[in-house]
Amino acid sequence: MAESKESLYKAHVKNLRSVRLGIDHSYRYLKRSLASEDSSAASALLRVYMLLAGAWAEARLRKLIYEPSGFTIAEIDDILDHGNQLDRWKRAVELGFSKRYSSTFPLTSQKIGRTAFYRLTDIISIINSDLKPLIEMRNKLAHGQWERPLTNNEKGFSTEYTRSLVSENALSAHYKLAIIEHISIVVHELVAGGPAFERDFDYNFGRLETARHQLANHSYPLWQAHLVSKAKKGLRLREQAWTHRSVSSVGRPSAAHSTTPRSITSVLTSLLRR
Repeated sequence: MAESKESLYKAHVKNLRSVRLGIDHSYRYLKRSLASEDSSAASALLRVYMLLAGAWAEARLRKLIYEPSGFTIAEIDDILDHGNQLDRWKRAVELGFSKRYSSTFPLTSQKIGRTAFYRLTDIISIINSDLKPLIEMRNKLAHGQWERPLTNNEKGFSTEYTRSLVSENALSAHYKLAIIEHISIVVHELVAGGPAFERDFDYNFGRLETARHQLANHSYPLWQAHLVSKAKKGLRLREQAWTHRSVSSVGRPSAAHSTTPRSITSVLTSLLRR
């Protein structure tokens, strides 16, 4: 027996929250590994982070399509009939625009207006350029291809994905996920209804463009060097604090000669023995 739409929505909310927690923890330990210059651990944790980022995108889509104020059961079935995650994202966007602007397919600028059509084009472009690589890399990693990604027919090595895997780092992966998070907010507001989609579109896209700019202009070596420097400084401060406590403890009375007041229990015991 199929679960209700409400029950599935609640499940997807929990799933998404759990994946987000995994992402946060993996990124925290990834940065710690980089700070301690443990390259082997950092390499493994980076792949875990990338795998979870792709899982987050899938969980986010499932929550999106089951939004209480969003799609009907028939529309949800329509989206799920599209076999892969990328096509499901695109179909959800197309249905979202169709419902919002009461338009039939195909969607054109004449039917939904020029502004809405350009927004549709921008969203689909982001899905193709930014979400697609994330999903495809997630699939490679989920199949255990952590060092030498294979071609789709699994009979050779993929030069494209090997290059992408080698060039990825903790900071670039972080910004790529941020881009997907921002576009998911835009699509959510499109599907959920209400004035937020039009009202906040420029703001949300501005945040997305900021993440893109950071991705294109970040300096990973400087960022990692800062992590290492910060960790070493913290270690020095802890060592200094420990040395200070050790020196301060010299000359203190031992426990046998302690002047600490006796406990109430010991006082009462001594009185009763008299």
